[in-house]
Amino acid sequence: MAICSRCFAFYSSVLICGLWISLKRTRPLRLKWALIMGTPAVIDVLLQILHLQESTNLIRIITGTLLGVAVSLYLSPRAQKAIKHLLA
Repeated sequence: MAICSRCFAFYSSVLICGLWISLKRTRPLRLKWALIMGTPAVIDVLLQILHLQESTNLIRIITGTLLGVAVSLYLSPRAQKAIKHLLA
């Protein structure tokens, strides 16, 4: 199954960052910073959809990695806390 470089970077960064968070206690990222980190990916996708600019693989990798790290840092600590609360 072929996936684009942005998706590959997103999934890889979620995996790596999620593993890192599971080993080290990390405070959750604030929503404001998660949105700021995800904004370049949204802008890049919109520019492609509107045919205003063609994205390169390097831009896709950078934006996918930023988005993956943001999602992971925002959700993983919260999910860990919820699971701990359920098991306690």
